[in-house]
Amino acid sequence: MAAIQEVLERVWSDEQLKNNLFNNPKDVLAELGMKLPDSVAVEVHENSSNLMNYVLPNFDEIPAGVDLEKVDPVAGKIMKKALTEEAFKTQLLADPKSAIASAADIQLPDSLDIRVYEDTPTLKHLVVPANPADAELNDLELEAIAGGGTKQKDAKLACAVSSMVPVIGPFAAVASAVAEDTLEGQ
Repeated sequence: MAAIQEVLERVWSDEQLKNNLFNNPKDVLAELGMKLPDSVAVEVHENSSNLMNYVLPNFDEIPAGVDLEKVDPVAGKIMKKALTEEAFKTQLLADPKSAIASAADIQLPDSLDIRVYEDTPTLKHLVVPANPADAELNDLELEAIAGGGTKQKDAKLACAVSSMVPVIGPFAAVASAVAEDTLEGQ
């Protein structure tokens, strides 16, 4: 199976592969060594400088021993809350930006669109992060750099939100490979 960074670099640099991933995700994932059962459909979403997509995993599909808050403190806290509080989960899926802002006690920029999807046993979501080579700073990051009065915790959240890549659930093997590559590289 290819390492996730290798796959992302191919997706970012090969428009045909990227289109194939969006149009026929299971076929492309199978070519990359990630075979899913026929009963499972896959939807692919792409992040951009103004759009962040997140996936709420099924609680029982989170690998044993994985602490979501250790993977990402902000996103992990929000995911844990959604997995344990049905009212918050409903709010998160219906109005993610408001739910996240409230749960993290921050104000998110108006220009940022946030979408949250829920994995089910028959539908999995995969998020392709924005290509860092194409990245633009969002409003919150620009304000933090310019000293525009943004609270420090808001600036930290902006960085956390913009870097969060959900790879829990059936793609946990990919996350494990990334973790192994990272550990080997240290």
